[in-house]
Amino acid sequence: MVVTKLLRRPLLEIRTRVRAQQTIPSATTPPVSSATAPPSSSDPAHPGSAPDVERLLAKCPSLRQYRAPLWYLFDIAGTLATTIPHAIRGAATRRRWHPLTRDLLRLQDGGVIAIDWAKPLPAANAHISTDGDAGVASADGDERGAPVIVVMHGLCGSSESSYVRVLLEEATRQGFEVAVMNARGCGRVPLVNHVGMHAARISDFRHALLHVRNCRPTSPVFAVGFSLGAGVLAKYLGTYGSDARLDGAAVLSPSWNFHRKHWAFDLWSRFVLMRSLREYARDNHRVLREMGVYERAMAAKCVREFDHVAVVGPHNFADVDDYYTQSSSIHTSHNITVPTLAISAADDPVCCVDGAPSTPDELGPGLAVVITRTGGHLGFSQGVLGWNHVSWMEQATLDWFKACLTSA
Repeated sequence: MVVTKLLRRPLLEIRTRVRAQQTIPSATTPPVSSATAPPSSSDPAHPGSAPDVERLLAKCPSLRQYRAPLWYLFDIAGTLATTIPHAIRGAATRRRWHPLTRDLLRLQDGGVIAIDWAKPLPAANAHISTDGDAGVASADGDERGAPVIVVMHGLCGSSESSYVRVLLEEATRQGFEVAVMNARGCGRVPLVNHVGMHAARISDFRHALLHVRNCRPTSPVFAVGFSLGAGVLAKYLGTYGSDARLDGAAVLSPSWNFHRKHWAFDLWSRFVLMRSLREYARDNHRVLREMGVYERAMAAKCVREFDHVAVVGPHNFADVDDYYTQSSSIHTSHNITVPTLAISAADDPVCCVDGAPSTPDELGPGLAVVITRTGGHLGFSQGVLGWNHVSWMEQATLDWFKACLTSA
């Protein structure tokens, strides 16, 4: 009986401001601190204004249908919940590739990022299209373009990362167009100056989003962030509030507070994450040598040491703790008004769930934080054996965007 309950009820809780206020009746509306953007509008007619999050949640039954695999019972610190889905996604996407079109964008400081576009599949295979161009009818009857999802990858990822490819494949099958932002120095995008990728900068995403908006002026635009990219997206949403220029968002396995660490993070930092960071350093060795940090970056033993060498000094942070504070979206989460689904697992060994918003002072009016018992880091396999490469994470994300579309 206990085993059955654990297998069928991995959802721990769903947090919203309304639910938090019901738990704490005396809670007051959070003040806007100096670290946040200007206050956002609550006018329902204003784009990006505070949505009825509870109504959107009611339109997403998949959020309550997560069923963890059998091997969850034998997992320790989310190791299986993280590594098995990663291996399944990698095997499933290795021989399949969706054609992409790349735009290279020059930033104001001279840096370069890339947008990789993936068109939606024909209307015969699209679940939300209304005509041959996979268009979407607006509330006033005007025809809009196919909805677009702007994707931000995780640490040193790209449009080639398996978790991005699975979402891209499933989203285009359901009628969405996908635009993957490849960060500076990632995904065969050259690092051309001494300004590299880091978690505190949101201006690059703003530039990419405005480019997508200009290219698809009649389309609803959503955003998805994975891991490090989820943290950047969450910070962006809280900083810009009602001016975020998005119709909905999903932040998947984010780190809300970079000072909070899972007890297993040090192992992942040393033996998994550092492999990605060293590969990033090798790919961009010429610029990193010009900066005088390449040898020390390659010699770093953990993420914190790498950040101290390659991020703090070159980007004018006071120290690593200052960098982590400025990267933590918990400081602006109360200003998130765009309908935003945040998914985290209690056993995530990389991005600790302990820092997730939980009080009325931290939960923005557009934010819904979903926490599961298991799922690891960007895992969330479901079913008895969990062999399907399309996880509950992708299913819940796309259902959320469809709910946003029908509520527009």
